[in-house]
Amino acid sequence: RQSTFPNLEYEGNRFRYPLSKDDTLTIAIRKKEAQEYATQGIDTALTSFVGIDKPSLLGPLHAAVQELHTDPQTAGFAQRYMVGIPRVQPSQKIEEALAKAKILLDSPYVMGVDMLGYESNKTAEFIDMLDEYAAWANVNKPGSFIRVHAGENDKNHDNVKDFLKIAVKYPNLKFLVGHGVYGMDDETIRLLKRLGNRVTVELNPSSNIALNNIDDVRQLPFKMLVKNKIPFVVSSDSAGMYQTDALQLGLSAYFAGLDHEGFAALREHQEHLVEHLRSYSKSAETAIEGWDTTEGRSAWLKGMADRLAAIPKAVVPETEAMDQHAISAKLRADQVTMIEPNDKAPELANKHPVTIIGASGASWRRLSKEQQRESAIAIDMLIHS
Repeated sequence: RQSTFPNLEYEGNRFRYPLSKDDTLTIAIRKKEAQEYATQGIDTALTSFVGIDKPSLLGPLHAAVQELHTDPQTAGFAQRYMVGIPRVQPSQKIEEALAKAKILLDSPYVMGVDMLGYESNKTAEFIDMLDEYAAWANVNKPGSFIRVHAGENDKNHDNVKDFLKIAVKYPNLKFLVGHGVYGMDDETIRLLKRLGNRVTVELNPSSNIALNNIDDVRQLPFKMLVKNKIPFVVSSDSAGMYQTDALQLGLSAYFAGLDHEGFAALREHQEHLVEHLRSYSKSAETAIEGWDTTEGRSAWLKGMADRLAAIPKAVVPETEAMDQHAISAKLRADQVTMIEPNDKAPELANKHPVTIIGASGASWRRLSKEQQRESAIAIDMLIHS
C-alpha cells in the first residue's frame, strides 16, 4: 500500500529495526537475502550498509561474502557493499563517515559511498563534503562508486543536477543516481549524456509507489532515458521492506513503457555495471598481500579496524534550548498581543482568520510569470478583503 515516509517509519521500521539493526542477526539476514536473490536468478547485489564500519561486523561480513560465493545454495553469488551515509545527518557526522569510507574502500567488497535516506534536504547542503571526497577517490580509488539518492520526490528539483555537476569533474569514478524521477530537466539530461557510461540512473518502481512519491509507474522516465541513451537499471530500494522481486520490477518497467528495445538496453547496462563491479573487486583483492589466506585476511581486517578506530568521533554542537520567557518578553516589547491558545485575539474580533499555505521557496521560480502574477494578485485581494 502507499504510505508517507513518516508512516513507514512509525508503522514499519519501528518494528523492523530491533531485528535489522541487531548486530548478532546481521550475518543471518545477509545470508537469507542472498538465498532469496539466488532463487530469482540474481547473481550480484550491491547493498548499502549504514554501520558497516563497526569493528565487530568487519570480520563476519567479509567471511559471509566468501561463504555465499561458494555455498551450493548461492554458488557464484557476489555480495558487494556501499558505505551508507544518511543524507540528513549533521555535517559533522557526514564528514566522519566519509573519512571512514576512505579506509573501508580498501576492502575488495566495498565499492563506494551512498548518500541515502529520506530526501527532505537539498543535495547542496553536503555537496562540498562530497566534492572533497570525490577528488580524493578520483586519485586514490579510481573505478569506485558514488551514489546519491536524489530526485525521489518533488521537493528539491536541483538535487540530481547538483550531484551531476560535481560528477563531471572526476573522470575516474562511477556515479549512481538513486531514483532520478524529478528534476530531470534539459540541463540535467545534458549532464547525464556527457557522463556516458560513467553514470547509471537507478529507477525504483515499487519504492516510489510505496512511499507515495508517484501515483503511477508511467511517471518514471524510462522512455526519456532510452531515447537519450542514458544508462539505467531497475532496482528495489529495499526489496524486503517493499515485498518486491525481480519479476515484479520487470513487469512494472514494462507497464511504465519499457519496450523490447528498452529491455535490451537495460540488459546491456546491467551487464556493464556487474562486470565493472566484479573486475574492480578483483583488482582490489590482488592489491592486498596475504588476502588469499585466512590468517592474512584476519590480520588485514584487524589493521582496518584499528585505522577506523583512530578516526575522531563527530562532535555535534547541542542545540540551545529556547528560553520561552525571554521570547514572550521580546514579543510584548514589540507590542505583539499575547493570548492563551483557546482565546481569541482582540484584533480578530468579527474577523475570520485565513491561513495561506504554499510549497517550499524553491518552487516559486518553477511557476510561469503568468502564474506568479495571478498568485500575487489573488493573495493581495485576499489580504485587502
